[in-house]
Amino acid sequence: METELECPQINKNELELSEEQEEFDWGDEEEEKKKPFQDVSATGILNKIGDILLLHFAVLICSLPIVTIGASVSAGTYVGMKLASGTEGGVLGNFIKGFKENFKRSTIYFLAAVAGFFAIYNSYSYWISVEGSVGNGMACISVGLAVAWVMFVLYVFAVQAKFENTLMATAKNAILMAVRHFHITALMAFIVAVAVWLFAEFMAVQALMAVSGFGIMFYVMGKLYNLVFKCYIN
Repeated sequence: METELECPQINKNELELSEEQEEFDWGDEEEEKKKPFQDVSATGILNKIGDILLLHFAVLICSLPIVTIGASVSAGTYVGMKLASGTEGGVLGNFIKGFKENFKRSTIYFLAAVAGFFAIYNSYSYWISVEGSVGNGMACISVGLAVAWVMFVLYVFAVQAKFENTLMATAKNAILMAVRHFHITALMAFIVAVAVWLFAEFMAVQALMAVSGFGIMFYVMGKLYNLVFKCYIN
């Protein structure tokens, strides 16, 4: 059963979104009604699986230099949203396009994300070793910062992939969206946490993730990002 997402009222002075890099073709009302019945043939299913596998290996290969992980995540999210909306086109062509367009800024966000997690982890490790209420209180604050930082990271690469804006405006919009759509943000975090747990516990899941994990994750997350972003597309 499908449910409609109630979109919040956006204060334009608060949320500075500019023109999208590429607008999804959501189609008219009749096309929306037909979407659940599209690509249900064996060929359509196989093509979708092939696209997901191709996306997985594109993300995996382009992430190997480590420093390019941010650009790979943005490009993977860009393609995942297209796959989820049924407007995919060519997976490799779209991936390369997203990788090149978002490389510089996504790399900055990736380095900032790593530095942020490292700083929060060190802060928590220090304060947890301090006895007394001060240490416990500061450790709780560190945990709160970690939660906020996870919410930011969940959105910043997707916002960068979808909207063209300044570095600071993209970061601000990622935080605002994560808070405004907290129910979806929580679902995203839950999906990632469950995927990590399954990967750590079961060899069968490890085998599956090795050949298709990134593709599956970006496809599933793409559906959730589409729910959020359609509230900001005129």
